[in-house]
Amino acid sequence: MKILRWLLGIVAVLLLVVVVAALWALRTESGSGFVLARVQASLGDKLAIRKISGTLAGPLILEGVRYRDTGIDAQIERVTFDAELLPLWSKTLHIRNLELAGLNVALTTQPAPTATPPSEPFSTQLPLSILLDRLHIEHAAITQDAKPVFALDTLDTAARWTATEIAIGKFSLRAPDGSIDLNANVANARGYRGGGKLSFDWHVAEQHYAGTLDASSDGSKAITALLLAQPIAATLHADVLQNDALPWTLTLSVPSFDPRILSPDSTLKTLTAELSGEGDKRSANVTGALTADAHRINLDPLKLALDGQTLKLLALTLTTPEAAGKLHAQGEVKLDAKPVSAQLALSWEDVVLPVNLAGQTLASHGEINTQGSAEQFAAQGKLSLGPPGQLADIVLDLSGTPQAIALKALDISRGSAGSLDAHGTVNLQPQLGWDLTAKADKLNPGAFAKDWPGAINFSLVTQGTQTPDGPAATIKLSQLSGTLRQRPLAGSADLKIKPKFVLDGTLELNSGKSEISVRGRGGEQTDADITLAIASLGDWLPKSAGSLRGQFHVNGKWPAIDVNGQLDAQKIVSGTSHLDSLNLRINAHDLSKPQGQLDLHANGIAAAQFSISDLTLKANGSQAAHQLQLDATGTPLGAHLSLSGGLQGDDWQGALNTLLLQIKDQPDWTLQQPASIAYVKGDLQLGEFCLKGGAPSLCLSATQMASGASHGQFRLEHLPLAMLAKLASPESTLKLNGEINGNGDFSRAGSGELSGKATLSSTSGGIIYPDDATHPLLSYENFAIDTVLSPQQIATSLHAAFNDGGRLDGQITLDGAAGSDQALNGKIEFGLKNLGFIELFTAELVSTKGQIDGTLHLGGSSSKPNISGDLALTNFASEVPSAGLKLHDGAIKLNSSDGEQFAIDGTLGSGAGALSVQGTLGVAANAPLRLHIKGDKFIAADIPAARAVIAPDLNVIGDGKSYRVDGEVELSSADIDLAKLPGGGTATAKRSADVVIVGEDQQKAAASLPLTANVTIKLGQGEKLNLDLRQGQEIKLKGFGLDGTLAGQLVVSELPGRPTSARGQINVNGTYKAYGQDLKIQDGRLQFAGPIDNPGLDIRAIRVLADQNITAGVRVQGTANRPALTVYSDPVMDQSEALSYLVLGKPLRSASGDDSNRLGAAATALGTASGDLLAKSIGGKLGVDDIGVADNSTLGGAAFSVGKYLSPRLYVSYGVGIFTPGELVTLRYKLTERYNIEVQSASTSNRAGINYRYEH
Repeated sequence: MKILRWLLGIVAVLLLVVVVAALWALRTESGSGFVLARVQASLGDKLAIRKISGTLAGPLILEGVRYRDTGIDAQIERVTFDAELLPLWSKTLHIRNLELAGLNVALTTQPAPTATPPSEPFSTQLPLSILLDRLHIEHAAITQDAKPVFALDTLDTAARWTATEIAIGKFSLRAPDGSIDLNANVANARGYRGGGKLSFDWHVAEQHYAGTLDASSDGSKAITALLLAQPIAATLHADVLQNDALPWTLTLSVPSFDPRILSPDSTLKTLTAELSGEGDKRSANVTGALTADAHRINLDPLKLALDGQTLKLLALTLTTPEAAGKLHAQGEVKLDAKPVSAQLALSWEDVVLPVNLAGQTLASHGEINTQGSAEQFAAQGKLSLGPPGQLADIVLDLSGTPQAIALKALDISRGSAGSLDAHGTVNLQPQLGWDLTAKADKLNPGAFAKDWPGAINFSLVTQGTQTPDGPAATIKLSQLSGTLRQRPLAGSADLKIKPKFVLDGTLELNSGKSEISVRGRGGEQTDADITLAIASLGDWLPKSAGSLRGQFHVNGKWPAIDVNGQLDAQKIVSGTSHLDSLNLRINAHDLSKPQGQLDLHANGIAAAQFSISDLTLKANGSQAAHQLQLDATGTPLGAHLSLSGGLQGDDWQGALNTLLLQIKDQPDWTLQQPASIAYVKGDLQLGEFCLKGGAPSLCLSATQMASGASHGQFRLEHLPLAMLAKLASPESTLKLNGEINGNGDFSRAGSGELSGKATLSSTSGGIIYPDDATHPLLSYENFAIDTVLSPQQIATSLHAAFNDGGRLDGQITLDGAAGSDQALNGKIEFGLKNLGFIELFTAELVSTKGQIDGTLHLGGSSSKPNISGDLALTNFASEVPSAGLKLHDGAIKLNSSDGEQFAIDGTLGSGAGALSVQGTLGVAANAPLRLHIKGDKFIAADIPAARAVIAPDLNVIGDGKSYRVDGEVELSSADIDLAKLPGGGTATAKRSADVVIVGEDQQKAAASLPLTANVTIKLGQGEKLNLDLRQGQEIKLKGFGLDGTLAGQLVVSELPGRPTSARGQINVNGTYKAYGQDLKIQDGRLQFAGPIDNPGLDIRAIRVLADQNITAGVRVQGTANRPALTVYSDPVMDQSEALSYLVLGKPLRSASGDDSNRLGAAATALGTASGDLLAKSIGGKLGVDDIGVADNSTLGGAAFSVGKYLSPRLYVSYGVGIFTPGELVTLRYKLTERYNIEVQSASTSNRAGINYRYEH
């Protein structure tokens, strides 16, 4: 028993020692130091800790921690660690707090290991759970081989990784390159149920990336949404079913952007993408469209399949709405081949490229097959290309390696394009070289480029290589003949080019009457002549003209080449530009260190909006000291300047000595003193540069450093607003007064950060009447714009006081680094108490009064600004003299929450009535429009000739592409006097039906508004049923003998591209004064069932002779374009007798001489067709030989004439113009049966002639 007690005692003591030792190691600073010392010892000299404080039980603080091993050197200025130790017994590491400050990790590249251990599959199950309540890292940097890789300012996170869940409650990274925020949780089990959101705003090199990523999973389906804001806007939605097949769907939307943002060398200006797809882990099916520079390409469809290690392109079909036809592609990629190999088959059919794409209509079909890898490839194809119906057959066969490409065949067979046979090789490595042969027989370039038709024959053989001293090549061109652009073509070449550009041999090319020749003399250095004898520039270039004569001699040892020569040009035309004459003389020595002289003189230059009557350019000197002088006299700008400088090594320093700018209708601007210009060690500097134009002056200086940093200053004094307005719009009659002053000082750091400030101000000014400077339409005082730039903000304030208490105040800021998508904030308030300036924009309004007040709030970002706010027009009043209107009590409110769509609510009074407008409208080209216009007792016209009161109730909707108007307009009352209308109410002369204007229909269609309308027009007050014809007295019409009323209802319809039509009827009542009588309108109807300008007519006007029990009248039938007039009576009698009763009130037999004139005029009024027949009937009864209505060329239209034979040979007539004023007396004397003499005397001219008559 004693031994047992001793053993138990020893165990207890040992346990006590262990417990005490553990407590000492964990909860005392010395014990913790001892443990860490043992760790350091176990790692050798890899781990060093300068200072330890605290305990392992927490908190533990380590300072000066450094760990060094092969390829890594990590240093931490301070580590704070606090953890719970007891959970370790349950396999849980619980860290309450971990802080790292001043973390620097230096990595060095190490040789790759000779053997890589086999990788283990990733597992989310850890041997223990990790709970991290807080991790904070402040100021960390990672370098690789002494080059910065990554840096951060702060990182804060909290996370947990257990057997059931992986969660990041918070991840917030802030760094010089941007920021990243993440929160996510995922179940640590099959299906990975959970979700998360990632926000990022990051710079990589010169590129900026920003956006959000949302992802979620319910265990059976994962959904992802990516919203990219930078560098381009893009939206991606994808979902995946979480089973073995992994079926997925996705949509990608990329609005229009500039591809040069991603690829600066891209030639595209805009690109848009809309794609959608579906598939699984072994297949994909994608459809959509790409739009490049407004050219749309449809992807319909793209089908991919993965078969083991082979990726198959099952189908790819491309189409475009701009061209007929389809492009197909099929192929496969062997992913397990070494190197990866592929084969692709392209084919297209029925492709027709329109003129706007190819410059001419081109049709094509064909196929191309490619196969191989990056080490060896081949392509063969057969295609046809050319104008429709004139296709040329083309055969292509080539193969290649990274070292060379062998062109086995490039053949164009006979047809509209003639034939071409080319073959050879092109060496790519170790140096560029070629060996090519080509032969053409009646080759027609116009089959592929419409401006270059011809039939060319030639044989070409060329070999060469590219050496460090230039090309070494031979060119042999023979048998050049045929035509090009309808000009005979001839020439030959036998040239050898040795390194250092030594030319030996000749080249001669002739087109039309023009010749270009080059002759080299070989030897050890360049010695060549170039001769230009261009009789017409049109011999070589389309849409060109003019002559060129030139001779140049090039000699010397490369690169010390001398060039001497001259060029003369006359009457040069190219497109819309032209040049009357040009003379160039050049004498340059040693182009590697240029020196010599250049003289150029030209006159009669016209290009774009500029015209230069005389231009002289002189340059002379050497590389060390040279001068340039330019004198140009022209419109609207002339310039005279002199420049001098010198180059020493790579640095150039000089000065702009003189500068005179002559601007049309402006004072001359003169450089006040020479301005230094220098380019030294990559820095570009412009010294003090001051221009003065009388009182106004502009001074600036600038420096651009090689590091990317820059600095600039400007000063502006007494610049007239009138000068700016004249330069901006030379033809404008707008008059401005006032002056602008300002100054600025800007800097940009090499990293892109901005700093500086600028101010523009104007003490007073305004917009004035062109003919009355004493009454400004809008005036201001103390206008100022101030801008302050700092690395993280651009702030601008603006202020102005307008006349009559108006104001403008604003604050605008852009927060964030320059070049990033800066946050926009701001507020602009303004008020205009005087609206006289509106009269500048329309001549219809006078005496305009009222005020406009508004507040705009700016938000969003620099790339996507958002403007919201309110705009209110109150107390608006104005007069419209042309309509006699006095508008009053106008009030309109506009409100917007996004700056794109506005809600409108307004009223406007006229007379005792008013109009109201409610709805929404937008500023974008395709913004929706919805308006409701309603009014009552609104005076729409109030002039002596007409007074009209309306009551509209209309709805207007549109989307920028088309508009629709529905509703009704009630013409409540009207009093119209046609005789008092402008022009006396006469109708506009109509063009004769036999006059045709070519293209008029297309012009009208292009100019017509895409409007659809269905509007009911009611004449008179009160409710009416559809097409109600009840008479009223509200609409009165007077003029030209008519005194009556109108009533009725029309439904007016408008469709795009069609004439306006109407259906309905208008009734006319009242009297019509004609032939000295008041005719009563018995029945008057205008019937509409088609075009609104051609209603059907059914009108009767009568005269009742009660004492004779006779009623006579006139009836108008037919249509407005083709009226038919007849005279009738009751009881029935012939028309001439009825007309006599209608006009004279008595039978024709009782008519006197004066009565006959009245009857003739009455017959004339019936029209040139029916009136002529009736006039002849009356004339026969009155005893005259000739009476009637007919066209008369002397009077320029229809005329009523009466004639009488005074003898068998002498005839006299008198005529009066019906539609054109004038009188005509004609005297005709018969000489023989075939000849007569005719003399005419008219109110506008006189003439005489001999007439010849021949009948067969």
